[in-house]
Amino acid sequence: MKTIDKKIEEINSLINGVIEEQGVGITVSIVKKDELIFAKGYGYAQLEPTTSLIDENTIMSIQSVTKNFVAVCITKLVEKGSIQLDTPIIKYLPYFRTKVNT
Repeated sequence: MKTIDKKIEEINSLINGVIEEQGVGITVSIVKKDELIFAKGYGYAQLEPTTSLIDENTIMSIQSVTKNFVAVCITKLVEKGSIQLDTPIIKYLPYFRTKVNT
C-alpha cells in the first residue's frame, strides 16, 4: 500500500502536468477526518491586469464553487429517492425555461 506522501507526490505530479499542458489555475486540499494533510495552489489566479500565482490561501470567487455544492445536493436528493436524474427538470421546476423548451 502506498504511503500518503507517495500518493501526494503522484497527485502533485499529475496536476503540474495538467497546468503545464493547459495553463489553468487550481487549488487542491486533501482532508482526512478532521486534519488538513495537503493544500497547494497551481498556476495563476489571474493574468491581467497583473499576473498573480494561486496558492493555498488564494480567495476564489464563489461562483466557481457553487457547482460543487449543487452537484452534492442533487446527488443527495437522488440517493433519498426524491428526484431521478433522467427525469426532465421541468417536472421539478415547472417554471424553468430555456430557448429549447419555451
